[in-house]
Amino acid sequence: GDQWGGVEMEWNRRLIDENAREVKTVTDHLLTGGTVSNDTDPTMLYQGFMGYASTLAAKYGAMCERMAQRGIREPRIAITELQLFAHFQGQPEPRSALHPERMPTPATISEALYTTTIIHACIRMGDRVSMLTHSATVNHGGGLRKAHERVWANPVHYGHQMGMALAGGTPLKVSLACDAYDTNQSFGQVPCHRQAPALDAMAVLSADGGSLVVMLLNRLAAGRPIALEIDPGMAVAAEAEIVTLAGETMYDQNTLEDPERIRPRRTTAAVAGGKLSLDVPPFALVRVR
Repeated sequence: GDQWGGVEMEWNRRLIDENAREVKTVTDHLLTGGTVSNDTDPTMLYQGFMGYASTLAAKYGAMCERMAQRGIREPRIAITELQLFAHFQGQPEPRSALHPERMPTPATISEALYTTTIIHACIRMGDRVSMLTHSATVNHGGGLRKAHERVWANPVHYGHQMGMALAGGTPLKVSLACDAYDTNQSFGQVPCHRQAPALDAMAVLSADGGSLVVMLLNRLAAGRPIALEIDPGMAVAAEAEIVTLAGETMYDQNTLEDPERIRPRRTTAAVAGGKLSLDVPPFALVRVR
């Protein structure tokens, strides 16, 4: 089997094939990643994580099809924990590109972005995903940290806050035109990607019908923003609210000494001719309303 609890485990195959009458939902404890070393390219590591949601969606789709073939009428997936992991093997070398203190962890901005890509993928899978939980609330990879009687938030906590604007909304079709990237290194469950979009985009009409909410995520490790034009395809106000959660590097995080280094920052922008032009920074999640 797969020590990470992946969806291709022998356990899941036996569960579906031999117990279809009792099965309604298959859960996945989604702790994704693998071993990395001095030879791992940091760009490939980061962009590998950022593109993994498409691989996951394909695996979940195949598993739901298997469930349906075995007579399970409404196949469902429940994600019961969600984090990224990269385990550095060996001793870091002075000239190596990757270092244990300079790579994605659950405490970094990378976790907020990775989690958002998975949430967006689950929305696109519709009713097939019945539940998604991230992790423990405090310390154990969760959104909050506690030390010396002080509490501060990991970036993923703010990512969840921003994403709540999607709750109860109606997902809308998104036509996205952007660059794509390839990766040439795999690790753990994360394979090489081919033509992964540089941007991840999700749009919903809010639950009250009064707002168009667009979530944008820059998947690239390059240190430059991506210029984007949004054409809502519907009547919108002349001003948009923009909330940005961004780090300077893939390993940027909040600490006891600097607890609000990474937090949502609000701005507004004019919508000219019904369209909005904006930049999506690297290592950033942007919400437009």
